[in-house]
Amino acid sequence: MPKNGAVLDETRTYRFSLSRVWEPDKEKVVFICLNPSTADENIDDPTLIRCIDFAKRWSNGKYGWLEIVNLFGYRTSDFNNLKKAIDPIGSDNDNFILNAVKDANLVVAAWGKKGTYQNRAEKVLKLLSNINIPVYCLDILNGGQPKHPLYVKAINEPRPYFLEIY
Repeated sequence: MPKNGAVLDETRTYRFSLSRVWEPDKEKVVFICLNPSTADENIDDPTLIRCIDFAKRWSNGKYGWLEIVNLFGYRTSDFNNLKKAIDPIGSDNDNFILNAVKDANLVVAAWGKKGTYQNRAEKVLKLLSNINIPVYCLDILNGGQPKHPLYVKAINEPRPYFLEIY
């Protein structure tokens, strides 16, 4: 049974998964964001709250829980700090992404324009494509990256997402 929680490394420098459950018998949404900031097993941040609001509203309450994973596992609110990190992705982050999406009913790309850093968005989308996971987004930025949940209208619905790779 799904439960609220977070998976962090022992130093709490990296967060690999964050989940919240409000109706465990319902379907699961996974959001793939850029990197974690302050939310953990006890604390909600604005991104988590916004993702929960979207999931509760979509499909007349079809979804009852969500999991957030990230392109990068390094916890920071400042992207410049992420760029300075020796290992911004974190060990085993890809496996946490794959484990999150394998039982998801909906996967939403939501990392914003900085997903291009280290070609990370492209690499994660290839991982998902290899296991035939359809990906959705809330809206698309100029340049093709999916918008972050904090920067889209609350009425947005998920739509299919395809990153054009050149």
